[in-house]
Amino acid sequence: MTLFDKLKTLVQSQLPRFGEKKTTQPANDIPQDWINAAQQEVGSYSSRAEVEAARSAENASDINPIPLREGMLNQLSTDEIDVLAKQLQLPIALSGGKGRRVLAVMTAAQQAGKLTALLELCRTLVPDYEWQKQFE
Repeated sequence: MTLFDKLKTLVQSQLPRFGEKKTTQPANDIPQDWINAAQQEVGSYSSRAEVEAARSAENASDINPIPLREGMLNQLSTDEIDVLAKQLQLPIALSGGKGRRVLAVMTAAQQAGKLTALLELCRTLVPDYEWQKQFE
């Protein structure tokens, strides 16, 4: 059972049934192992701003998204783009044409802080292509 499923179950168990009076539960009813799992997933960040800063720092590396996008459009098939999204575990719905899929994968990878991993997977699929070529 994933952390999300555990939290969903907890929230649903706290909701009153139809016709029942709402009772207040103390905040410390969450099992300690759930709290530990959540803290492990979040890490040592104390705020959402720190998480976003860490994600943007990874994506602020030397990756140029324009040649990566063009390479994905020109070098990969639609099926390979779908496989990339699954390998990176990106929470997106893949529909539409190749261009929409590439844009969805790139956007989701950037938001999830996985742009570096996306580039490495592309390099694995087509090693002889220059994925970060410089345009003049």
